[in-house]
Amino acid sequence: MVIQIPRFASPHPWGSRTAEVFRESVGLDQIVASLFDNLSEDTSKRFAFSAGSHILWTPVYVRPDGQPKHEKPVSGTNGWTETWLASRLPPYRSANCASGLEIDITPLILDKKFSTGPVEILYDNRFVLSSSRWP
Repeated sequence: MVIQIPRFASPHPWGSRTAEVFRESVGLDQIVASLFDNLSEDTSKRFAFSAGSHILWTPVYVRPDGQPKHEKPVSGTNGWTETWLASRLPPYRSANCASGLEIDITPLILDKKFSTGPVEILYDNRFVLSSSRWP
């Protein structure tokens, strides 16, 4: 489970060593210790952490109706479940763009628009967007 979850949450290519915490026991042991060894009565020691693959592990509390909440319930905790949320770390800001998520692909498309081959763009290290013709 500790290897499978990072495969899906990591921004690295699916199934690559970087997406699987490099399959090193140090990172995997840290994740296991943080997720399973912190199941004590004192939940104030639970905190968000990252142990590789650009994944942020955040403690959350799930209400009986299934809604996750980041804040610990003050009262009426009957039916609440403590769990962890695995998500991507926020992107680092780059000097070339406003955020790590914004990349201007206009020049790539315009260069390929007049060529005979399809335009292919790798999106999110996972999906190849391809078009044989552009309007």
